[in-house]
Amino acid sequence: MNPKRGEIKIKLGSKTFDGKVTLDVVQRIETGLDMGVIQIAQSASQGTLKTTEMTFILHPVIKAGNNDVSETEIGQALWGGGLSDGMKAIAEIIALILNSGEDEGNEQEAIPSP
Repeated sequence: MNPKRGEIKIKLGSKTFDGKVTLDVVQRIETGLDMGVIQIAQSASQGTLKTTEMTFILHPVIKAGNNDVSETEIGQALWGGGLSDGMKAIAEIIALILNSGEDEGNEQEAIPSP
């Protein structure tokens, strides 16, 4: 897994999924929840995210990781594994979103030796 490319492991109870955070995924989540990333982060930290919202956040990230799962299956895994796993995964997703692009443009070219 490479967090710089938006790749993430999501553990929901006994199930582990590969996930991927992309711009398209973020835009789908923001549009679907009618909240920006900062609002989602605030809701998550205040504990006001509903289970349907948690599922709505997790599903596109898990689908982008090449998993053929339905939103219902993600909801069942979230519920079966305990909401704390889902909350942890969402916190990691938010951190990935907020830190995306940080390293872009910071690469330094190697200076050739004389």
